[in-house]
Formats: sequence, C-alpha cells, structure tokens
Amino acid sequence: MNRNMLRRVELAWPVKDRKLRQRIIDECLVSYLHDDRDAWTLEADGHYERAPHVIDGLGAQKALMARYAPTRNR
Repeated sequence: MNRNMLRRVELAWPVKDRKLRQRIIDECLVSYLHDDRDAWTLEADGHYERAPHVIDGLGAQKALMARYAPTRNR
C-alpha cells in the first residue's frame, strides 16, 4: 500500500483538562486499543501470522463513525 510519507503532517499537543483528556480516552483511544481487524502477531520464530478477531466486531473507524452518526431521534 502506498503511503503519503513525504507530504504528511502530524501534530500532537498536551490535553491538560482532566475531563477532556478522559473523554478523548473513552471515546477514541479505547476503540483503537480494542481494534483487531488488521492485527498481526509476531511468532517466536520471527514470522508473522494474522491475529484472530471477532468476525462481527467493528474496527475502530467504523465504531467511531457509528458512535457519531447523526440519528433522527437526537
């Protein structure tokens, strides 16, 4: 897969507000920590094998989209 490594811009900054930091962890980071859709496991002999994952589970991207999708009842 071709990656945009030459024109890429990434930035980070500290989140000092405790409530906001916890919200970011709960709403975003947890989804990524539990995402195993494209995970691989490094075996003792140095080769990689695809890690097992829940077939019906959502990846982090889909979980976040589902969480923030507009609904009619809001």
